[in-house]
Amino acid sequence: HTAGGHLYQFERLAHHLAPGRPVIGNVAEGLEGSAAWSPTVETMAASYLAAVRRATGDGPFVISGYSSGALVAFEMARPVVEAGDALEALVLLDPPPDWQAMQRTRIQAALHRLRREGAVVILRCLDHLDGTWAVRRAVARLKVRGARQLVQPVDPQAMAFLNLLHHFEILPQYRPDPTPVPLRTLFVQAVPSAPDERWILEERDRWDRLTSGGAVVLPISGHHKGAESFLAEPRVVDVAAGIDRFLAGGAPWT
Repeated sequence: HTAGGHLYQFERLAHHLAPGRPVIGNVAEGLEGSAAWSPTVETMAASYLAAVRRATGDGPFVISGYSSGALVAFEMARPVVEAGDALEALVLLDPPPDWQAMQRTRIQAALHRLRREGAVVILRCLDHLDGTWAVRRAVARLKVRGARQLVQPVDPQAMAFLNLLHHFEILPQYRPDPTPVPLRTLFVQAVPSAPDERWILEERDRWDRLTSGGAVVLPISGHHKGAESFLAEPRVVDVAAGIDRFLAGGAPWT
């Protein structure tokens, strides 16, 4: 799932994948307001991997994730590879670039969105704090935890926003190491109409390094999200076809 915790972004992709391959999705823990959120990417990945194993057995299977979920998918794949179990492939759907440096801006933007849309009650003193970013972040964390208790009954939109903030809290602490052996990986990268070429190459190098040389890149024209998203029609057709070709053992592009 994405940082919002839902799976609706994958409906079109699942529809266009070749028939005969079951697709299993994990919604975010805590999204319904009854369970606790995972405190780290690593614990989240372990919980999701256990759920996948309960549903599919020991594999082989394909692990995939979109946006921040791609980081969780990578962390899910690591123990499978290290244990020598059957992992058919890892499919990363446009993972976030430089997630460790971007979270401050994203937390601020998400808090602004929460206040603007009125999804949950947010205390207003954050706007008047003059402390350091660490103080602001600590207060923001307390507000998110408090707001979660105020959503009664559970408001799906509010819980998605709170899940978003929780992701932006734990992602900066995630420091993945390269896999011990090459991990067969398809890196689907959304490429906008006026791309930053250096950024594109840096991200490709990053995932080639983390997968120990196992990454194959499938560039798709489009944006990360929104109406021009690479997962929206008609671009998602090319994404699904590329994944199918890759899983069949060929190059993902035509």
